[in-house]
Amino acid sequence: MEQWIFPGVIVFLILVFYVSGRISRMNKLKTLKQFLQENYGTLPENEMHASDFERIGKYHEKVAGNDLQDCFVIDDITWNDLNMNEIFAMCNATQSSVGEEFLYHMLHCMSLKEDNGFYELMEYFLTHEEDRISMQMELHALGKIKNFSITDILGYAKDLKEEKNLKHYVMDALLLLSIALIFVWPGIGVLMLVVMIAYSVISYYQGKAKITPYFTTFFYIHRMLGVAEKIKALHNKAGQEELDKLDEIIRSCRVFKKNMFFLSGNVQFSSNIFDLLFDYIRILFHIDIIKFNSMLSFLKTHDEEIETLRRILGKYDAAIAVGNLRKALPELTRPEFVSEKVIEVKEAFHPLLHDPVKNSIRADGGILITGSNASGKSTFIKTVAICALLAQTVQLVPALSYKACRVRLMTSMALTDQILRGESYFIVEIRSLKRILDQSGLNEAPVLCFIDEVLRGTNTVERIAASSRILAELDQKNTLTFAATHDIELTKILKNRFTNYHFEEEIDENDVRFNYRLMEGPSATKNAIRLLALTGFGDEVIREAEEAAAGFLSTNRWRVIP
Repeated sequence: MEQWIFPGVIVFLILVFYVSGRISRMNKLKTLKQFLQENYGTLPENEMHASDFERIGKYHEKVAGNDLQDCFVIDDITWNDLNMNEIFAMCNATQSSVGEEFLYHMLHCMSLKEDNGFYELMEYFLTHEEDRISMQMELHALGKIKNFSITDILGYAKDLKEEKNLKHYVMDALLLLSIALIFVWPGIGVLMLVVMIAYSVISYYQGKAKITPYFTTFFYIHRMLGVAEKIKALHNKAGQEELDKLDEIIRSCRVFKKNMFFLSGNVQFSSNIFDLLFDYIRILFHIDIIKFNSMLSFLKTHDEEIETLRRILGKYDAAIAVGNLRKALPELTRPEFVSEKVIEVKEAFHPLLHDPVKNSIRADGGILITGSNASGKSTFIKTVAICALLAQTVQLVPALSYKACRVRLMTSMALTDQILRGESYFIVEIRSLKRILDQSGLNEAPVLCFIDEVLRGTNTVERIAASSRILAELDQKNTLTFAATHDIELTKILKNRFTNYHFEEEIDENDVRFNYRLMEGPSATKNAIRLLALTGFGDEVIREAEEAAAGFLSTNRWRVIP
């Protein structure tokens, strides 16, 4: 009886470890499910840094380099002008790295064709809580990897040269032969076995050192396939085309998934305790190296399917995240697309502002907006631009309604001197404007462009002369142009080409108030000098400035200061 005590204790401890592990996992899943249920519709508050966007943007950099059909990819100038990193962070309620990388890419790509089913997928999960939570829990299993891009991870092994397994098979055969010889010629067999074991171990670690860095790729693909299988088992009705494609990929990659059992589990992506029992066998017979070589060959011939798998999982995650945004901001609306060259947006608001003022506009030609600093010009044109971008990407618009043709969006707003390139602000400006002119000359969807303070980097006379001609040139091409400016002269020069709107402010003795309401016609107020008094400038400076302005308006000449 005593001989069973020690084994019994071991078995008992194993059972305790197993049961406690299961209970812990069940508690974690229960907590996660409760969190997903209670927080859906809450905007994420994760702080994101430049390194995060660099990592997340790797997928977009890769895909944007391809010939994307039926899609216009906005450039970095437009992305930065519209503060899209902040808007992405507001949308990024994804559960996985593939999800956030796909969402980041999606926000760059304006669809130029009919709806691709993304809106319906988003609405399905918005209205089917149980399916949504189940999908999120499976996507959560993929996790978010903070230090590496999934695009880099999936690409690690692609450039690795394939190695044949013949030499490993020969070594395995000799190893088995040496074991067999022990029963026939013990002396020779033992000697040969010792030599083969030594050779096998040394060559194993040499070969293993070369391929271990690439195991991460294999383990993540294996994890994606596992998540795909579980998603298929949910029996939801969301994105049937994607579900059918997942089924094809799962069947096609079944051999790859089975072979993962033989790879070592010393990378964190795997937690298979049976790896511990097979380590010695793997080392002696090079099983994981052999399997790695065959799996590498498989991946290189099934690269397109792996990319499709990654895209589908990312699309599901992104659709649920956009649904979270829709629930958090119920004022978001679905866009309507028309064939005529027009954009009409009612009660549009900037999604990053708290308690924003809403404005409406309809444009079938150029729009010129005037007003003083801080009156709302820049915020308004950014609002309309963001509406257009979100309409053709995630198909939700921060407005009461949005009706427009499909457009190619370009902006020229928050430019900076390119000191390291030796370019002045003015050079940067004209390059930015030239890229818009080049696009507007193409026979494609209209260019919807937004320009804030045209040619602010040069003198007044040349600025007005050049900017008026550039805006007129844009108006003659395939564009819808919104331009914000301080130059009242442009409202007269371009009155036959552009429709004028303005923002204004009210100034009393001690304060300035902005209502941020868009109004028809050019700005009629000239309050810049009056604002000097509110900020503490002396009476003499104010009086002389007013006299100088009045003198110029009457004589068209500036008086020389003595």
